[in-house]
Amino acid sequence: MNKKKIIFSIVLLVIALACVVSGFIIAKITSTSTSITTVDTAVSTTKQVWTCSMHPTVKLPKPGSCPICAMDLIPLKKGKDLGPRQIEMSPNAIKMAEIQTTPVIRKNAAMSISLVGKLNFDESRIKDITARFGARLDRLYVDYTGVPVSKGDHLVSAYSPELVNAQEELLQALKTLKALDKSNIDVVTESSRLSIQASRDKLLLWGLSQQQVDTIETSGKTTDHITQYSPIAGIVIKKHLNEGAYVKEGSPIYTIADMTHLWLELDAYESNLQWLRYAQKVSFETEAYPGETFNGQISFIHPVLNAKTRTVKIRVNVNNKNGRLKPQMFVRARIQAFINQQGLVIDNSLKGKLLCPMHPEIIDTVQKPCSICGMKLVPSEKLGLVTSHKGQAPLLIPVSAPLITGKRAVVYVRLKEGLFQGRVITLGPRVEGYYIVNKGLKEGDLVVTHGAFKIDSSLQILANPSMMSSSKEELSKFTLSAVSLQKLQPLFDAYFAIGTSLSKDSSSEIKTHSGKLITALTLVDFNDSKNEILLAWQDISRKIELKAKLLGNSKELEETRLNFEKISKLMTLLIEQFGSPQTVHQAYCPMAFDDAGAFWLQTDKKITNPYYGSSMLGCGAIKKTFPVEAKK
Repeated sequence: MNKKKIIFSIVLLVIALACVVSGFIIAKITSTSTSITTVDTAVSTTKQVWTCSMHPTVKLPKPGSCPICAMDLIPLKKGKDLGPRQIEMSPNAIKMAEIQTTPVIRKNAAMSISLVGKLNFDESRIKDITARFGARLDRLYVDYTGVPVSKGDHLVSAYSPELVNAQEELLQALKTLKALDKSNIDVVTESSRLSIQASRDKLLLWGLSQQQVDTIETSGKTTDHITQYSPIAGIVIKKHLNEGAYVKEGSPIYTIADMTHLWLELDAYESNLQWLRYAQKVSFETEAYPGETFNGQISFIHPVLNAKTRTVKIRVNVNNKNGRLKPQMFVRARIQAFINQQGLVIDNSLKGKLLCPMHPEIIDTVQKPCSICGMKLVPSEKLGLVTSHKGQAPLLIPVSAPLITGKRAVVYVRLKEGLFQGRVITLGPRVEGYYIVNKGLKEGDLVVTHGAFKIDSSLQILANPSMMSSSKEELSKFTLSAVSLQKLQPLFDAYFAIGTSLSKDSSSEIKTHSGKLITALTLVDFNDSKNEILLAWQDISRKIELKAKLLGNSKELEETRLNFEKISKLMTLLIEQFGSPQTVHQAYCPMAFDDAGAFWLQTDKKITNPYYGSSMLGCGAIKKTFPVEAKK
């Protein structure tokens, strides 16, 4: 029996110990469960923000539908306490997004301008061979175009009675002087000498060479045919007459062009003119000699813009002594301009040089007359041809770094490993594969050159401001005349009619009113206004027309109100830019679209809410009044 009691006592003791242990475990579990519940409760008491996956700028305090696209809202994930344009990414996320960075550098930048054009004759090296006297062309030694001639080559043999008479005058004057050789009357002798000289000058002016005149004098015989010689070397590019033709004084016979020098005429667009200067070196290629580069320099920039092509002719002098280049060949040219930090061209090539005002291609370092026209050479500084802008080398970033939208440019800078920050920067001109940075960065900053859009998208998912919504661009404002403002009245009447229908919960006439709104847009004519006013009007009217079409095709009343809110934003923007033909009040309802809030425009100060209609017609308040502002 004692053994049974002992065994029973042991069993009871084990059971008791088991109960104690179970109680302890249950207490622990209960304690842990309580702490977890406490944490969950703490989280649930934290204010949750809901956003739209398609429109991250939408942030609401409770779940529901997106007021823009009607998608279900999702809870916004909270990240670390970073700046609004900062984001931190793990090494694995950076690798997956293929983020690449490049340091901002400072170095000399060369702007490369590509131009097209064609080769042409050098106009200063084209000569017309004309008849100096009335004659018959009995022989044309050059009987087809394209024949090369040298200076002094015979071109034409012509018969002329006038020429015979002129020769007779010379011979007669010589005979008279010889007869008076022993005369003591000086006046008569001098008169005969003057007559001889006048006859010689006449023949020389008619195109006879000095040798021909000397031959006539020594032989004492006249010739009824005279040979005319080429005054220059070149190519006969045009034969105006045939053999046997009778010509009058001044009639053209040949046109000869010296092709040892050609002109390359390039077409430069307006945007390229700021980089072009006299004496800049030009390299070009032709289809005839692929892979071979020819060189020249700018000798003339035409002062007048071609209104049809919006281009300016740029002339380049080209040496063609070997004759390989032909007029009318098409070419592709390239010009390099060196740019400083301010975006100005650095060009010292003409510093200290002298140029001819009439022929800028004549460049020399010694003061002497122009070899073409004889004018005195002028220092290039006086002609305004030296552009020696001093300044440090420009700050450069690769063209793939900035995200450009409108007038703004944003780059993402790596602050430290895994941490990136967006910055709004000011860009200068584009040079080759770089942009000049005027403001916002410094040398050595690491900018993202690949993957910037992915970083921007990540910021939007976190509902932080992206490059599209970081700051509002400066709005251009115009003050129109009362007559111009009155053109907008039908547009406002149609808009207010839509708002009145929605405030009455009616959508039956929405399509009609939206049609009137579109028609009113087409009737507004700002073609006689300044160009910037016309462009701004075309931009905003196009946006309003698009939203008006969506409004007219709306099927449900809520969809109509949503589209009306979008038009209201554009109409407000229109007033801020152009003004209003009447006094307009801007109203705001904070409860519209599930507490997202919305603005609209109305003419009365008494609130008539188009977003709630009869259910809450008076919900809202006047936030702003736009008075009529017109030029007197």
